[in-house]
Amino acid sequence: MNAGTPSRSRARGLLPALAAGLALAMCGAGLALASPALAAPGAGPGWQAQPLPAGVTGVTGIACPSASSCVAVGSAEQTGTAGRPVILLTTDGGGRWAEAGGLPAGLASLRGVACASVSRCWVAGSWKGAPYPAAAVLATSDGGLHWARQALPAGLRSLAGIDCPAQARCWAAGQASAGGAAVVATDDGGATWARQALPGGIAALSAVSCGTTTRCWAAGSSAAGTGVAAGTTNAGRTWTRTDVTGTLALDGISCVGDDHCRASGLASIRPGTAAVVATDDGGLSWASQALPPGLARLWAVTCPSDRDCQAVGETTQGDGAAIRTADGGVSWVTEPLPAPVQVLVLQGVACAGTADCWAAGTAASHRGVVLHRAA
Repeated sequence: MNAGTPSRSRARGLLPALAAGLALAMCGAGLALASPALAAPGAGPGWQAQPLPAGVTGVTGIACPSASSCVAVGSAEQTGTAGRPVILLTTDGGGRWAEAGGLPAGLASLRGVACASVSRCWVAGSWKGAPYPAAAVLATSDGGLHWARQALPAGLRSLAGIDCPAQARCWAAGQASAGGAAVVATDDGGATWARQALPGGIAALSAVSCGTTTRCWAAGSSAAGTGVAAGTTNAGRTWTRTDVTGTLALDGISCVGDDHCRASGLASIRPGTAAVVATDDGGLSWASQALPPGLARLWAVTCPSDRDCQAVGETTQGDGAAIRTADGGVSWVTEPLPAPVQVLVLQGVACAGTADCWAAGTAASHRGVVLHRAA
């Protein structure tokens, strides 16, 4: 999913004991706890800003495997540099966010995050390198207290999207060092990753979503300048490519089961206009959905069911945007964002079931922002 991940979260059973233990461990480990710079969660209906640790400059991806536990990735201030990648954690639904410590040195960026449970999560991005960066995946098995570098195949420049439909199975999508798109997969929880062959003509992939452990779709752009969806029905042994009419790029994707996917991005009909395309037949056909006016681009989408979806991005006026559907996309409605927070863009979204959703992005003055909405 989150550029993106922007990546799609999956609702799973709450583990209260683990969540409580993590909260205590976060304090004991000296992780930076959230400051009350933004409104506290639960302040009223609709989207509400949550307090983040000081110095967070942007949040690009988020995953919430339960209504209390979320993991987000982004960037933070660092003297003398353009910034440093960060992983943010909450075990109380966002009442407190903490920055994970002990990340491996040399990370250039983190863009995607996926969780198979409240304890097992993966983040994707890139390492610093010359002349080009190299793709990165980190994994945790204790809810984010410790993160370990995972070995990836050579020839990968960066990974933008990641999804893990089971604790042993993950797919990550991005770019190859030599140009063009790349997909890697693991079926042993990340102990080994293998690159999978893609059809030609795909320039880059920004998100991936797996409705089952064998069926996945990745979203991106083609070398010809159209939005593209790449799909597999056999766990990645073969992938097919579909150029999606009416789009310039697809930035986010979310799939439910075998047949239902929604992808978001940029339309080609009118430059600077957002797009959502849908399939309900396993990718045999994709159709554009009617959207509210004033949307410039939608960077991420998540669908906790085949009827309920949430997409986020930016407006033509340069503000953050959130839209929602409860009928599979027959109708989308714009949702107001909290007035005290000047949100510039939202790049990641995650929902724990249909009740709780979180959106992540950047607010004014280079401040990261996480919003929460409870049904």
